[in-house]
Amino acid sequence: VWFTEPSSNAIGELIPNFSNPGASTWHQWTAPTANAAPFDLTFDSHGNLWFTEIDANQIGEFSNGTISETPTPTGGSKPYGISGPDPASGQIWFTENNAAVAKVASFTPPASGSLTTSNIKEYNLVNPGSSATPHLITYDYSGNIWWTEGPNARIGRLTIAQAASGTSNG
Repeated sequence: VWFTEPSSNAIGELIPNFSNPGASTWHQWTAPTANAAPFDLTFDSHGNLWFTEIDANQIGEFSNGTISETPTPTGGSKPYGISGPDPASGQIWFTENNAAVAKVASFTPPASGSLTTSNIKEYNLVNPGSSATPHLITYDYSGNIWWTEGPNARIGRLTIAQAASGTSNG
């Protein structure tokens, strides 16, 4: 069982022992950036764990016992929810929760090596600067991306067939 620990700046793993719960094993890995606040997580198709670092404006990757971090293309974006991999494209999607930024973004996890900022595609929400703060995110079986928008009580959708990175098309 994998989980994030925003208040202790770490990700953790519990390996349960169902016959003897007291013998369960716990592991913890601290994010390299102080006060990064790992928040949400998902696995890619290669078995690597990806997570958002809401207070460091980064995406974290845990692979082979090591955490790597990649800054989001837009500074101050406060990445929040993360989901994937999308079965249609293999992409992982995340939200950028700052109302002044208000974007959703995606990347294809590299088969080897580290993710780079230039490999992240961002999509603008229709009403940035309002109370549109994208939170949790998922996809449907048609490949469309869906997210919740915090205090404005809306749900957003990105229609991939009409989408263009860097715009609000779609």
